[in-house]
Amino acid sequence: MGASNVDSCGPHAVNVSLGPTSVVPRGHRPINVGFHSAYGHRSLDEIYGDAAGLSTRPNGTKPRARVFDVDSSSYDSSQFVGIPRLPEFHASDFSDATVYDSNFNGTDSYVPLPIGSTSWCPDSEATHHFAFDNNVFFEFHSSYCVIKDAQTHEVLLRGQLKPIFPWVYWGYAFCSAVHLVNRLPTPILKGRSPYQALYGTEPTYNHLRVFGCCYFPFLRPFLKHKLEFRSQPCTFLGYSSQHKGPDNNDSDLRDSVSTYVPVVRSPTAQPPVQPPVRQFFTPDQSIPVDSRDTCSTSQSIPVAESPEVSAPPLVNTHRMVTRSKAGIFKPKVIHVEADDFEPRTVEDAIAHPEWKLAVQAEFDALSANSTWTLVPLPPGRKVIGCQWLFKVKRDPDGTVDRQKARLVAQGCSQAPGCDFKEIFSPVVKPATIRFILSVAVSKGWRLHQVDVNNTFLNGDLTDEVFMQQPPGYVQPGPNGEHLVCRLTKALYGLRQAPRAWFDKLKGFLLFAGFTLSKSDTSLFIRVMPTSILYVLVYVDDIIVTGNLSDSIDVFVQQLHREFSLKDMGDLHYFLGIEVTRTSAGSLHLCQRKYIRDILEHSGLANAKSVNTHMISSYVLSKDDGKSLSDPIEYRSLAGALQYIVLTRPDITYASPTSKHLVALKRILRYLCGTLSYGLVFRPSDLLSLVGYADANWGLDVDDRRSTTGYCVFYGQTPVSWSSKKQQVVPRSTAEAEYRSLVAAASDVTWLLSLLQELNLSSVDVPTLWCDNSSAIAVAANPILHSKFKHVELDLFFVREKVAAGLLVVGEVPACDQVADVLTKPLSVTSFVQFINFLQVFPLEKIGEC
Repeated sequence: MGASNVDSCGPHAVNVSLGPTSVVPRGHRPINVGFHSAYGHRSLDEIYGDAAGLSTRPNGTKPRARVFDVDSSSYDSSQFVGIPRLPEFHASDFSDATVYDSNFNGTDSYVPLPIGSTSWCPDSEATHHFAFDNNVFFEFHSSYCVIKDAQTHEVLLRGQLKPIFPWVYWGYAFCSAVHLVNRLPTPILKGRSPYQALYGTEPTYNHLRVFGCCYFPFLRPFLKHKLEFRSQPCTFLGYSSQHKGPDNNDSDLRDSVSTYVPVVRSPTAQPPVQPPVRQFFTPDQSIPVDSRDTCSTSQSIPVAESPEVSAPPLVNTHRMVTRSKAGIFKPKVIHVEADDFEPRTVEDAIAHPEWKLAVQAEFDALSANSTWTLVPLPPGRKVIGCQWLFKVKRDPDGTVDRQKARLVAQGCSQAPGCDFKEIFSPVVKPATIRFILSVAVSKGWRLHQVDVNNTFLNGDLTDEVFMQQPPGYVQPGPNGEHLVCRLTKALYGLRQAPRAWFDKLKGFLLFAGFTLSKSDTSLFIRVMPTSILYVLVYVDDIIVTGNLSDSIDVFVQQLHREFSLKDMGDLHYFLGIEVTRTSAGSLHLCQRKYIRDILEHSGLANAKSVNTHMISSYVLSKDDGKSLSDPIEYRSLAGALQYIVLTRPDITYASPTSKHLVALKRILRYLCGTLSYGLVFRPSDLLSLVGYADANWGLDVDDRRSTTGYCVFYGQTPVSWSSKKQQVVPRSTAEAEYRSLVAAASDVTWLLSLLQELNLSSVDVPTLWCDNSSAIAVAANPILHSKFKHVELDLFFVREKVAAGLLVVGEVPACDQVADVLTKPLSVTSFVQFINFLQVFPLEKIGEC
């Protein structure tokens, strides 16, 4: 016999090489006997492994995909398949005795082998590096289960990889197939799945998705900027081993996405899409239109050309009923509406037909009015500039009325003494407007409103002013020389334009038989034997009222012959105030639109409302809180609130100029809940002046000054009110109350003179009510000298009025002092009581009060 060469081939096998002359009998020829399939008796007691392929996965790791079939005492015990992430095929990788589960309860997990279970049976040529117990090399009986599972996985792999799907993603498809097989029931396990056999619990299936479908991960927590898209299309590449979410083809998102797919697209026969680059829009880019039914993808992986297949519509498999599923969407402003567009330049305006007509109409009006003449600029004279302004005019309900274009002169460049001399122009006082409205409502008079077109263009200009030609309408001279406009009429923007217009209108009204009121120079009165006519002028807005409707119509026609008018009909919207007349003859003044605009500007349109505008138990100081880094918002809101006081005496005391932004926004929250509230004028037969005066002594903790508050009624409605800090520090409560009494008496005296000019009278002697007996005593007699000897002498004119019988001062209980709401914060009960007395109600409750 020849020399023999013995090599270990198995636990009980010896390979003997015989010489060429050696003959082995047939009965001794080797056959495959097979091995017992039950070495262990518990799960994970016996593990078989085999290499399924060789590939470089594109997800950042470089493993050879290896399939392990977890088995125990018999083949029908577990069959759980795991794929370890091994950078190289070394023995140390198998010595850890762990099996990797790609998705164990949604988290990364490794399944530890039971103590004493170290049977690994890898079937590969590389296994000569291993020296584990119970290993049999090159025998496929022991690893038959591995081969069978590999064939099953290959079938699933071919089904998941579409005809045009890049083969470079086979590793992802293989891992996805293994993940599914581990969770599918099998007859060998009597209807159980390998996952259930290994872990003892039913697997979950709500996270399963179709391989290769398009999905949209939620990216909001991982964005660098809030304006970036909260999602972007990605291709589903299986179940990640790094985080709970899925695998995708975006390397930037693979480590960030930790939430599952909220929306999944039906599978398509398209290769994975390359996600778009996340960046901000440049100025020359248009804003993309939001689409909930489609998603745009771009193919970036080079593959064989094939006809494009249209993707089926987006299907959301989530069980939750959301607003988007129900078809409920919040409105999104993705572009500026045409009605809200306001051009910045005349070139932009001309590009839009409606604004082009507005510009041409304004220029035609200027030309027809002979506003200027074109002349060369005289030597030594300065020319001022001009520009176009554009504004969308709206009705009280917010709908667009018209587009208004206006040419304005740059009056800021005018030189005093050269280009202008006098610039003051009066406007009617708010108290005068309320007083006339109270008279008209009580007497049942008609209220008519007109609006003068191109108001300032009607004024005659006495000063010599030179202006550049309007942009878009520049005309050269006959010889090509540069020409400028020598203004013959006043123009918007000129410093003297308001005065020139008022002088023009005043001259016409005086010629028509009106007299100028001394109490208010913007009130014109015409008293005739059979008719009375009052005209209130606030720049270009004019209110006309009188006892005869025919007299009003005749006057409006006369005014229209002199000026270009827009007849507004019955008074309904004046200076941003909505005026509503009820069938009972009452008048309701409301600034709902103006308040709503302020709330939207401040972001409090949907704020929770409060019952009062101030907290009764909270006293603020000018040093409370931190200084505002940008006080512009505070100043803007404070100024806007002061205009609301014209019809809302209930917020007069709020004093926003000395309070904090938080307190200021509380006033806005109060207004948010009382949008429809306004001042109500009711018909009354007792037209007399009645006033209430009050003061809070030293309530200001910063300078210890008091606040004066008073309101004066004519009939049932307040026509004048005020809440103002006193100029000096009073030494006693009596002094503080007396100073407020003096302020109220001054207002009553002015209203008395107005009554006389209107040819009206008070039914009773004007009365002032005060809740301080000492102040009342000082108003009637020269007593309490020690407390009032330092008071200014002119303040004692109240005593003269009382002595002459022109004024009555009486005492009222503190619980009935209406002016108390104008001096301090009150409780909800007292606040509601006093604002009802001030006739502040919503329109729908006028008949109930």
